[in-house]
Amino acid sequence: MKLKYNLIAWSLLGFFAAACDPMDDIYNEIDAEGTTNTQTMAEYVLTDADYETISSAAAKAATSDAEKALANAVKTDKALNEFASAEKYVPSIIAKMLPSWGKGSSVGVTYNYQNTPSDYVLEYRTVTNTSLGDKDYEALWGRRLSREVPGSGTCSGYRIARVAGRSV
Repeated sequence: MKLKYNLIAWSLLGFFAAACDPMDDIYNEIDAEGTTNTQTMAEYVLTDADYETISSAAAKAATSDAEKALANAVKTDKALNEFASAEKYVPSIIAKMLPSWGKGSSVGVTYNYQNTPSDYVLEYRTVTNTSLGDKDYEALWGRRLSREVPGSGTCSGYRIARVAGRSV
């Protein structure tokens, strides 16, 4: 009987010793410091909702009518521009989408970007239809187009002569 009580006592002692976690204090200390989850492999493509979010944030930050127009263009064109740039607005989109990712994480983001058109392009942006006449062709190529050259193609009702295997 004494052996039976000894076995039970040793079993209970072993059970209680195993139930105590000696590393518990260390784990609690590490958890109190806070750890960041650093990720390095992710890809994301901006959606229509993301462009709308960026547009509204950029509109709030705009200080002039030109900047407000550029901010609104993000929503309509579904593309970032020089005012609403990816460097300013994409990090907040990613931070909201992936809040558990810590500092140092990297995400490859694909987005549309619209360059500002040059003054030359802006000047002709409203032109809808135009046709060239003999004087225009002469100003461009230094001669009039021939209307009677056999084997030549046509362009806007004019015959185009072939020179060295290409249309002129």
